[in-house]
Amino acid sequence: MSPCREECSPRLSYHDRSVFSRSPWCSGQVAFVLYRTLMALVTITILMFLLCNYYVTEGWVRWPVYLTNWCFSILTLHTVVAMAVSVMEYCRSDYTEFSETPQGGENVATNSLTWYHKAHWILHSTSITMALLVTTLYWAFDKRELVASSINEHITNSVLAVLDLFVSGTPVRIVHMVYPVAFAMAYAAFYVIYWAAGGTGKSGEVVLYKLWDFESDPKTAIAYMVLLVFVAIPFFHLLTYALHSLKVVILQKALGRDAGAASPLRRGQRDYKLYVETPL
Repeated sequence: MSPCREECSPRLSYHDRSVFSRSPWCSGQVAFVLYRTLMALVTITILMFLLCNYYVTEGWVRWPVYLTNWCFSILTLHTVVAMAVSVMEYCRSDYTEFSETPQGGENVATNSLTWYHKAHWILHSTSITMALLVTTLYWAFDKRELVASSINEHITNSVLAVLDLFVSGTPVRIVHMVYPVAFAMAYAAFYVIYWAAGGTGKSGEVVLYKLWDFESDPKTAIAYMVLLVFVAIPFFHLLTYALHSLKVVILQKALGRDAGAASPLRRGQRDYKLYVETPL
């Protein structure tokens, strides 16, 4: 499949699975495994802090009510799965640093994606898009409180998401916006059911988000919900794709256009070896 067709395909298939467990910035994998482990520990620590803080102030009952909590939870899940993928690939019995030539004219067995590669890819696309969304919505429309929990959920979340986008070699496809859209649809359905069942916010308020005020203006709330799911989410996924493309441009500038074009973001393992061994 050509690079253009591959990037436009909705399928969870890729010609080189090493990009999911390696970084285009590192010639070896040990440093990237350590980075993945650190990222997972950081997000788990923040999530534990948020849960404990929520328990002390409000109790855990209403933790699943808020979109922000959903988004940081899936970001944490992403970093844990990403770490597991990198560690498993590094510990494989048939692991080699790079594959110079396909065996027997075929490279399908080496580069076919397993279920955990696909899970990592879905979580990668979803968590980064949703992190950028909730950060923007919070500072544009919400209370904008500068407290530890708010900073972690509405600033640190996007910093970690963008950092991982630039450090990792995981590709981004435009059509994979279907995954964050599906995630947002699941939350929207939960929100409506929770409201209809008489659920309230952490302070006892009926309206959890002022843009989704089904109590006094259901038509406007539905309109805003549709805009969020089918307009805002695609926009922020396109932003994620744009940042990914910027990363590719930076790689091209840093290593030369030929080496950048041969990066693992665009080519297979032979070109990956060429890319990492090209002198600056």
